[in-house]
Amino acid sequence: MKQAKKGFYWSILFAILTLNLVLFNMILGLLRPIWYDIDKFLGVAIGISTNWTLGIFIVTVMLIVYSGQQVYVSIKKIKMNEEYKPKLVGKIALFFVLIVWNSMLTLLFTELGSEIAILKLQFIEFLNWILLIIIFIVLALFLQITNIWKNKVVSFAIIIVISMLIAWNMINPGPPEVVAGPYLHAPTENSITVGWITKDHSVSWVEYGENGKLDKKAYTTKKGLVGGNQTVNKIKIEGLEPGKAYDYRIVSKKIKKQYPYDIKFGKTFYGEVLNFDTLSSDKNEISFLVINDIHENVNLLTKLLEVEAEKPYDLVVFNGDAFNYVMNETQLIQSFLKPVSELFASEIPFVFVRGNHETRGKFASQLPDYMDSPNGEYYYSFKHGPAEILVLDTGEDKKDDHEEYFGLVDFEAYREKETEWLKELVTTKDYNIADFRVVLSHIPLNEFQMEERIDPLAMYQKEWAQLLTNGGLDVALSGHYHMNKVFEPKGAVGFPVILGGGEAYEEGNYSILRVDINRDKIEIRSTDEKGNVTDILKIEK
Repeated sequence: MKQAKKGFYWSILFAILTLNLVLFNMILGLLRPIWYDIDKFLGVAIGISTNWTLGIFIVTVMLIVYSGQQVYVSIKKIKMNEEYKPKLVGKIALFFVLIVWNSMLTLLFTELGSEIAILKLQFIEFLNWILLIIIFIVLALFLQITNIWKNKVVSFAIIIVISMLIAWNMINPGPPEVVAGPYLHAPTENSITVGWITKDHSVSWVEYGENGKLDKKAYTTKKGLVGGNQTVNKIKIEGLEPGKAYDYRIVSKKIKKQYPYDIKFGKTFYGEVLNFDTLSSDKNEISFLVINDIHENVNLLTKLLEVEAEKPYDLVVFNGDAFNYVMNETQLIQSFLKPVSELFASEIPFVFVRGNHETRGKFASQLPDYMDSPNGEYYYSFKHGPAEILVLDTGEDKKDDHEEYFGLVDFEAYREKETEWLKELVTTKDYNIADFRVVLSHIPLNEFQMEERIDPLAMYQKEWAQLLTNGGLDVALSGHYHMNKVFEPKGAVGFPVILGGGEAYEEGNYSILRVDINRDKIEIRSTDEKGNVTDILKIEK
């Protein structure tokens, strides 16, 4: 009995090892979207660039098979009251793998940081596979040594059910799954962009029309090729008429296999029929909301929109720092694209103004793949009702050579280009005939009424403020400093500057701006999350 008991300890140790390795591979599998980043990290650490993650995954599978087989052999011997003694290589492998693989797992979690959110999303998406793997392991390790498995009818039924479940998941016969969207954005009088993200690679388009007729289609094309075999969709509908109501729906057809001379399509997803209105300079009254520095606080965003739900609005402006930083697609989906789609953006478009926090993080340069603008830049203008609305990109809030940027920014040259665009814009007819002119910029151009500074940041603010003052700007809406304050025109700044927002994670210390404009005046209200109006500013023509 003592010998059998000693063998039982080895059985437990190998069972722990098996479960440990399975857990490791499950986590590694869920982190598939960042395998490339893991490979880069290991390449630098080891000094050899190769597909390290896939290799570790395959070796782990082999170790799972080995340790699982040891568990099976040990239990079988113990049932026969025989001593189980693994070979020396097995003992060494057990402790070596336990130490090394758990060290790798610890290092992996240490390096993940904010990307831990990928695990949560991927876990939900692949829950069916995870359950199947758990069932398979339980059957492989334990059923074979029980009387249940000896029943041919039961064992045959179990094999058939598992095979059917695996086949169903592999075939995946359903249409593409939409994980975020649709979200309307970049609106103008003649165009609007529809965005959505699918889980499966697809070819996608928008069907749209008037009075319930979806008789037109819009695709994304690049150099003659229709955007296909992709998951991120950003389709601009052009040639629309100002002030018109349109119906639309998103459509995605799954691409199962794509060969040079053959494509295997899957099923097609048809979205709900929704609607939107194009902008119009003929409208006498317009309304829009301005949200500054929300910093991924989805709960606060929901409360603010509930407060404003009683009165209609045409647009929602995210005036910078909607994110803390931009690290990966999962973050974009969970903290912004999915919430805004569900809250309003499937029928009311948003305008995206880049803040300094949207310039940070390894995924920042990919933002344009998910969100459009009328001219493809982060600075642009559009007309709506009595107003010409300018969107300015103020970039980062420190000098380019600041240690925080590690030499990876060049905003001075970028803002020089933007300055030339602004000089031309303020001379155009559309700008000058507008009843009102409104600027949206994340960092305020007055920098608290132009303190004496000579660094590049102050220089562009002074030049832009002068251009806009000479061009008759009526008001500038900004954030960045997490406060609610109105600066009246003063000196070189010939227009009021309104700072909105606040501290997004301090209860009762945040306000949303509502802007109502007619042919005679602009009225701006600041309202907190409980619906209390904290400030009102009126600007008459």
